[in-house]
Amino acid sequence: MKNDSSSEAWDQILCDMRGLCEQFPDGIVVIGGAAIWLHTQQAMDKRLLQVSHDADFYMSIQDFGTLRDYEEITPNNRLGKHQMVKHGVDFDIYVEKKNNLAVPYAEAQKDSVVLSGIRCASLEHLLVLKVRAFEDREHSAKGQKDAKDMAKILMLMSDNRAQATQPSSLRFLLREDIQRVKKILADQEVFLDIAQNNAHTAKHLRERARMGFQYVETAYEHGHSSPDDHPGSGRSPRRNKGHEIGF
Repeated sequence: MKNDSSSEAWDQILCDMRGLCEQFPDGIVVIGGAAIWLHTQQAMDKRLLQVSHDADFYMSIQDFGTLRDYEEITPNNRLGKHQMVKHGVDFDIYVEKKNNLAVPYAEAQKDSVVLSGIRCASLEHLLVLKVRAFEDREHSAKGQKDAKDMAKILMLMSDNRAQATQPSSLRFLLREDIQRVKKILADQEVFLDIAQNNAHTAKHLRERARMGFQYVETAYEHGHSSPDDHPGSGRSPRRNKGHEIGF
C-alpha cells in the first residue's frame, strides 16, 4: 500500500465486504481484484500487493432481491452488471443466471473459500474469470492489471496447493484461454511490473508462475477431450464489443 489514504480506503472496502458477507454468508462470492488480494496477502511480500479501488462480487438471485430492499442498486446493461456505492466506492454486482459470467454462480459458490471473514472465489475460478475479462481489454490499462492478476494466481497455484485443490474447476477454460495465459507467462514485463522493476525478484516470481501454469495445463488436459464440445466447457455467447466484464 503506497500511502495512508489508499490504506484507509482499502480497509474500508474490506470492512464493507466483510459486513455484506456476514449478512449473506452463503449468498455472496467476492471475485476480481479484491479476491485476488485476499488470496495473495499471506503468500506474497506485502510490498508487491496491489490494492483495488473498488470491489466485485457474485450474488445469488434470492439474496440479490433482499439486498435491493435496503441498498440503492442501479443496472449497467452495457457492461452486464449491477452497481451500488458504499462510502464513495463502486461495488459491481454480478447476479446468478443474469450476468453471463464464464463460471456459473452455483459452481463459484461451491468451490469458494472464506479468507479473513470474506467468501472468495477459488483460484481456479478467478483465473477463468480474469482471462475472460482480459480477452475484452487486453490492450488497455485494465488489461495490464488483468495480466498481473493472472500471473499472481499462477504463482499461488505453485506456492500453496492447499488453495489450489479444484482442478475440475478449470474445465471452464477454453483452448484460447490457455494460449492467453501462456502469452502472459512469456511476458517478462508483467513480472517486472509486479516486482517493481527488481529483475531478480521478477525472475523468481516468473519461475513460480511457470510451476503454477504446469498445474493449470495438466488439469486442463485431463478435463478436456475437446474444449469446444465438452459439456462443462463453460463456453458462453460472445459479448458485443464494449459489453465487457468489469473486474
